[in-house]
Amino acid sequence: MRPEDVRVARLVQSRGWSEEHARAVLAVQRPAEWFRDAADLTLDNTGEIADLERAARAAVVRLMAERRAALRAGVTETHADDQRAAQTSRPGTRDPR
Repeated sequence: MRPEDVRVARLVQSRGWSEEHARAVLAVQRPAEWFRDAADLTLDNTGEIADLERAARAAVVRLMAERRAALRAGVTETHADDQRAAQTSRPGTRDPR
């Protein structure tokens, strides 16, 4: 199944939307690549829930370790902060939050 089809199926199941409505909502959102490029890390959620839970825990441990190291080094902004600042400073763009 293509990733878009998986997202559509999840929206239909979890929110009770029609397939047409789910596809329309996804069509006006930024592409997944945009979010992957802006992310400090990504998690693959195409497998079993237990695999995703393990990956999420490992990601939290990694991010906390990186944050602690950055604080010890005197760095107060993260990569995500830099990405948001770059995104919001370009004309015609906005912060997706």
